[in-house]
Amino acid sequence: MSGTNNPADGGSSGAMCVAGTNYVPASREENRACWIRGCQSNPQLLLYGGGSPLSGPSEYGDLWNYDVATNKWTWVNGTLSTNVVPNYGTMTVSSPTNTP
Repeated sequence: MSGTNNPADGGSSGAMCVAGTNYVPASREENRACWIRGCQSNPQLLLYGGGSPLSGPSEYGDLWNYDVATNKWTWVNGTLSTNVVPNYGTMTVSSPTNTP
């Protein structure tokens, strides 16, 4: 849908929550995505995490939104760094510092 075919592409992002046609997540495998339609007039794709087997395993913990109509990616949340240790917090207690 968008991005390069380069398996080692490092991606490009702007500030969190700012959409751009030049922004794309880093290439990855084993990521999770789903379509959201709801009340939106155009489909959106959410992309979370994944990993890169290149130059040693690297795991991502970032969340991206792709707007199909505008062809723009937006970095929504998480870190762009790889292999960050997650913080699960306390079970049944929400916290803004919790990260999967």
